[in-house]
Amino acid sequence: MTSNDPAGLEAYGNAILIQTESESILDRLTTQLGRAVPGIRPLPRAPEKGLLNFRVVPEPHDRVSIFESGEPVARHVSIEFAVDQICTIARIKVAEYAVGMTFIHAGVVAFRDKAIVLPAQSYKGKTSLVAELVRMGATYFSDEYAVFDREGNVHPFAKPLSVREVAGSHLQTERDVEEFGGHKGIGKAEVGLVLFTEYVPGAIWSPRKLTPAAAVLEMIRHCVPIRRDPEFTLETLRTVANLSPAYATQRGETKAASRNILDILEGGVWQLRPDPDRSA
Repeated sequence: MTSNDPAGLEAYGNAILIQTESESILDRLTTQLGRAVPGIRPLPRAPEKGLLNFRVVPEPHDRVSIFESGEPVARHVSIEFAVDQICTIARIKVAEYAVGMTFIHAGVVAFRDKAIVLPAQSYKGKTSLVAELVRMGATYFSDEYAVFDREGNVHPFAKPLSVREVAGSHLQTERDVEEFGGHKGIGKAEVGLVLFTEYVPGAIWSPRKLTPAAAVLEMIRHCVPIRRDPEFTLETLRTVANLSPAYATQRGETKAASRNILDILEGGVWQLRPDPDRSA
């Protein structure tokens, strides 16, 4: 491969091009992009221009420089850092420009054929809640994005879970869902519950039901493409809100909150059950 012969990948209707003179860097990038952007696939022939156009220039001492559409992204960095940056940029751009899909920041699992969507920003306990629900038997869809089609169904975006081993830390470890005893979803699911929740120490579980209009307004806060394609995005979010019940509450410890979430999905009693791991 030469720097004039880009490799092409496609994700959600958009092409990502990678140019580099190093086949080992290309192999590493395509492997990691496959984990970071679920559903990405190689193109038999690269188009002239993509949504993202990366060039990775190898340098001495295992360093590289990264360019996107001719503009520098990072210079003289480690290959590990370069791969991480490219994967992060690609995931964000794909979420914003996905064709026919609407991405919102959310954790997603499926339980008994119904999806639970947990919209939240980073550092709000999204991944820990998803991991606990998976331990309880839910199917893993995503710890970062809910991907809705125009009919209001949610599709898997089953990247490795980004686990913060130390509470409050920005450092993350990528862990496959199988480490939590779970498995990935392989097809779309109807949404059975949208729950807006975040961890607050000592919080009392007190879910309040939202009207469809209020649910749309809350989802907009977490929506990736709202400014780029507001008409399609709002239409999709209205469909989700009209088909699926939505609730909002703060939550306390993850295990107790996970049990209460399944109670709501199944129409059970909405009360905070004691956590047996913390009982005297």
